[in-house]
Amino acid sequence: MLGPRERHGRFPTGGWGFAWTGDADQGNDWRQPAGWLYNVLPFIEQQALHDMGAGMTSGIGGPKYAAHMQRMSVPLAVMYCPTRRQAVAYPWACGHGVANAATPTVAGRSDYAGNGGSVYTSPQFPYSPLWASYMPDNMESGPASIAEVENPPWQMTANARTTFRNIAQRPRG
Repeated sequence: MLGPRERHGRFPTGGWGFAWTGDADQGNDWRQPAGWLYNVLPFIEQQALHDMGAGMTSGIGGPKYAAHMQRMSVPLAVMYCPTRRQAVAYPWACGHGVANAATPTVAGRSDYAGNGGSVYTSPQFPYSPLWASYMPDNMESGPASIAEVENPPWQMTANARTTFRNIAQRPRG
């Protein structure tokens, strides 16, 4: 089986910020709000989990929000270090909601991280914030809405283009 790099010609994206979860209708490139953990699901035999919410109506309280919350609540053993803890859903203790999902009461976790090199990158650093009105006290939460990234559909906004370009210039890994 081909991995993400071989299939798409690039590694999985880092997503828009910590306040976003995956959306199967948003592809796997700059339009995808989720990071690498969501984007590798099809490559670890979790296509059904990846696709939860696909084709559903979005919006607060809608079926897509509920499906995204349900997906976040599923623990995957492959994401847990077996010497650290059990692969169970843990209480949601993040202190914030999710921009494109209902807020879960429990969530699957991961003991692993992606590495883009020796320089930390985020939607905020190293320049002044262009977005983050979803959680203004923490610029790493990402944009407030999909429209801040693509508007009209399939067209990247100027702020998103600048943000992604600045982030892409930093990694050295």
